[in-house]
Amino acid sequence: MTGQADIAARLDRLPASRHVWGLVVLLSLGGCFEFYDLFMTAYVSPGLTASGVFHGPDKGLFGLTDQATFAAATFAGLFVGTIVFSQLADRFGRRAIFTGSPLTLSSSTVAFNSATYYCGGVRSYQEIVMMSSIIANNSAPSADCVDFFTIMPAGGTDNLISVMASNMPVGTIIADPKLTPLADRGGPTATHGLSLSSPAVDTGNAPTGIFTDQRDVGFSRVSGGAADIGAYERQFGDDEIFYGGFR
Repeated sequence: MTGQADIAARLDRLPASRHVWGLVVLLSLGGCFEFYDLFMTAYVSPGLTASGVFHGPDKGLFGLTDQATFAAATFAGLFVGTIVFSQLADRFGRRAIFTGSPLTLSSSTVAFNSATYYCGGVRSYQEIVMMSSIIANNSAPSADCVDFFTIMPAGGTDNLISVMASNMPVGTIIADPKLTPLADRGGPTATHGLSLSSPAVDTGNAPTGIFTDQRDVGFSRVSGGAADIGAYERQFGDDEIFYGGFR
């Protein structure tokens, strides 16, 4: 059976023939117009006009209206970006380029994931910033990339990772977060709670503008001396048996 890695390698080995370039151009144009139609024309331009940023029929740059200039600049940026940065994908591999991007994790929990290749948790080739997040209990074939892997020193504070890794944020807690089983504890999705004895309790921080935990309204981001690390915040009055507090 052909695996995902074999398929990706086969795509990278395709010769830059006229047929392949034709497919690339058609797919690029299709994606360009699709995203432009969905996001730029339908939503962004009317909002900018209503807010007074665009000035109706007044002529601006190159004798074009504000909306026309905006559309032209969008397309110009797309084409220039494709011409310039596609060379990086050709040199370093499409998969590495398209999956490598700046990452920010804030009050998040990445747990109980598994991977056949690479990392079970978080893997980044570019800058990563982590704030009050848990990466734990993941599994992967490589001991160097179970929970966390990055080639650049990560920034951020008040994080917890269960398996030691290089380039972690300074001050990261290395421990089992003692997450409770995935269950309905309120909110729109199931969540992993925190045991009462979890080292993540009251050792995190609440980033500016975040007032609730993953469950949204009714579940404060800070309920105690400080915020808990991760997406879940233990609340006053939690049932210790139901929430796995005796672990």
